[in-house]
Amino acid sequence: IKTLIDEGELEAEILDEIARRAGRGAAPYGMMSVLDDDRFKPLRYCVHESSIVCSLELSQLGAVDILARESREAVFLAVYCRNVEGVEEMKRNMHGLYNKIKNIVEKNLSLVFYNWEEVLKSMSDVFSGHASFEIDVRA
Repeated sequence: IKTLIDEGELEAEILDEIARRAGRGAAPYGMMSVLDDDRFKPLRYCVHESSIVCSLELSQLGAVDILARESREAVFLAVYCRNVEGVEEMKRNMHGLYNKIKNIVEKNLSLVFYNWEEVLKSMSDVFSGHASFEIDVRA
């Protein structure tokens, strides 16, 4: 994933290993080691049908959680960074990242980045009744 961000190339071994583990009939979750700046870090994942959630800590981005879901027509990727700098770094590299992933999945692709703090604040506002919604009702 770090290589994907830094150099625009996906380390296929990571995805192949997750797919291999998920496809062998074992538990649809696990942990594997990935190399990040000369250190191995744990990548945790959980697979269910056509969705996967991954979580890891990267030296340049901090904590990153990825939700990927596939339909017949498209792949939907939501990347959640726990710090604002991580989100900004991902957004700076968005076009290259989008193109590389698009070439791999060969389907329509939705790629969005979120900051966990903003997501949690929005959820808190909704559940506490402080959220304001604007609705445009033009015909």
